[in-house]
Amino acid sequence: MLRAVVSVRITSWCVFKYLCVLLAVSSVQSSTTRAVPTTSSMTSRTCPPLQDPSITCPSIQKQGGVCTDTNAGNATLNNFINICKQENILDLIFVIDRSVSITCEMFHCSVDVIKRLIRYLSSTGDLVIGERYSHVSIITYGVQDTVVYDGIGVSGQAEKLTSCNLQSKFPDTVVPTAGSALYTVLERAETIFKKSDQVRKDSNSPRANKRVVLLVSDGEETDEGSDAKEIAKIIRELPATILSMAQDGQWLNIKRKNLLISLADDSQHCACRSQWSQALEEYEKEIPDTSMRKYTFGPWIWSPGTAHQTNVNGTVHAKPYLTPIDAI
Repeated sequence: MLRAVVSVRITSWCVFKYLCVLLAVSSVQSSTTRAVPTTSSMTSRTCPPLQDPSITCPSIQKQGGVCTDTNAGNATLNNFINICKQENILDLIFVIDRSVSITCEMFHCSVDVIKRLIRYLSSTGDLVIGERYSHVSIITYGVQDTVVYDGIGVSGQAEKLTSCNLQSKFPDTVVPTAGSALYTVLERAETIFKKSDQVRKDSNSPRANKRVVLLVSDGEETDEGSDAKEIAKIIRELPATILSMAQDGQWLNIKRKNLLISLADDSQHCACRSQWSQALEEYEKEIPDTSMRKYTFGPWIWSPGTAHQTNVNGTVHAKPYLTPIDAI
């Protein structure tokens, strides 16, 4: 009888101890497998269309005394326009900041300036986008870079691209990633440029006369151990021209603006987004279709039988004008 009681007590103790071990293991597993938020699991902010009333693009923002130079926009814009006028075949890369510090308004307003700029230059015939003309690539970046469209470094991509359908290539989503890999994205731009000659040769297209990077950023750099100025210097030595468009906003300060100036060719190749926009408004007055000047890109078609004559290194080139459909 005593032996039976002892046996029952021992068995009960073993069961209790086993259950305690199971409970402890379960607790450890639940704590170690708990989901940890990552930048890849963050929900993207899908920005409203640019025509949305909630999106406003101020003419000028003198954020922290950074964007006060009224001549900066004119000088930088003139430099870009002159490049397009002098060189009829470009490799043009747009690098656009989409990090967590970039709001929907900032992102949309900068993309709007780019589209307006392309539209104006297309209307004058100074920028013709196509397989045998200028090629375009678009890269966005946060903690990592993303090649949204590559008409320069990938064969066949430039075949169907024109100034008319380029608008659809720009993204309308900003992914909130806590980082700004300036060095990495500029290194990507360099890699794309190096592929250009072979891509153009494969498609029997003329070699580009000029390589240009238009960097849109708030000047934040989080690449550890890397210096964006080093890779920018390498790009300029290709040779290529770098222009900067500083994102007006609460994060833009003198230090960041100076970094963007150092990445560009010089201070005459860097201005705030609002300064680019204000300077561009004067040029847009030359476009007859006033209802389509701001916040829109088209529709446009090539006008039959019209051409714009440009003289490049003593050779006359004929380029078709890009004309709004309503004007025909």
